[in-house]
Order: sequence, then structure tokens, then C-alpha cells
Amino acid sequence: MEGELYLNRWILHSHVGVETARINSNAALFNSLGLPAPAIPNRVFDDVSVSYYVTDDFNLHVGHDLTEGTHFMVWGSEYGFALGGGRMAALFTEGWIGEGGNNGALGGLRI
Repeated sequence: MEGELYLNRWILHSHVGVETARINSNAALFNSLGLPAPAIPNRVFDDVSVSYYVTDDFNLHVGHDLTEGTHFMVWGSEYGFALGGGRMAALFTEGWIGEGGNNGALGGLRI
């Protein structure tokens, strides 16, 4: 389920659902080796954030992600600019702090 609410310069975003996986394996092989067949549990995921547009082309956002059973605090920014001919590009940054030391940062240019 996904939704967004636009309130002037504020955007509330949510994306929530259930992750599922299926492994096609030879269960007889695992049984013959005395091993359990691989299983991946179904789990809930989310991506919930709030964004604020400081200007029409610059936004800041913060939120929460739950992916593969791990919680993350996320934040970032994006600055869009015209390339000409009706085309846009954006400089962006994203960072996250997750459970178990799953931390990271990313930045780049989107064209």
C-alpha cells in the first residue's frame, strides 16, 4: 500500500507491505543430507518519510525504513536544476543508520 499527502511545501509519504520470497529447491536433496530445506519468512516492510521543500527545487527529508527485519532511520536532500531543453537533473544525498551497525551514505547526480 502506498500513499502521499501534499500540504503546501510538506509531503508525507508511506509505502507499507509484506515481503515474501520463494526458493525453488530440491527438497529431496536437502532431506537426503539431513538438512532442512531453506525457508525465508514473510515479513512486513515500510518506507515512511516526511519531506519539506525549502524552495521549489530543494527538499530535505527524514523517515523510517523497515527492510528484511531491520529498522533504519533515513534522511537526505535533493536539489534540482534545469539542463535546458526541458530537461532536469538533481544532486542528492541520502544517509541511514540501522540496527546492528547497518549504516551508510550515498550521494550523486540524477539526470
